[in-house]
Amino acid sequence: MKYILCIALFSFSFIGCINDGSLKPVIPNNIINANSAKTWVKTVHIENGVNKTPLMKELRTTFTLYENGTFREQKYAHIGSNLGKKGSYSLAIPTLTDTVFTFFYSNSEPISFEVKYIDLEEIRLTNDSMSWTLETLKPPKLK
Repeated sequence: MKYILCIALFSFSFIGCINDGSLKPVIPNNIINANSAKTWVKTVHIENGVNKTPLMKELRTTFTLYENGTFREQKYAHIGSNLGKKGSYSLAIPTLTDTVFTFFYSNSEPISFEVKYIDLEEIRLTNDSMSWTLETLKPPKLK
């Protein structure tokens, strides 16, 4: 009986050490890449306080994120072609910050962002100099 009481007290004291502030969210892959490939359109690009989002939709940047951790960055007008940059991406949960989304480009430096918001249709990313909002590519409306 003493052993059961000791185990129960130890268990409750251990569980009591976990609080909401120490838990970090896990982002399911289906949100990022739809378990295959998902195209996101950069609808907001603010760099050093300056809005650099193109007004013409065709000139906006898209990111097609694949299930295998790779991506293709290209202009909206070039979706489906082989044009654009390629690389890989990762999601990490460091101990001191929120979830970090990193784009590793083939021929340049990686770009890392903190994930500020994410759901099935929108991702908001920020770092020291940039803020991006990515929205899922919407299918065309049929009459």
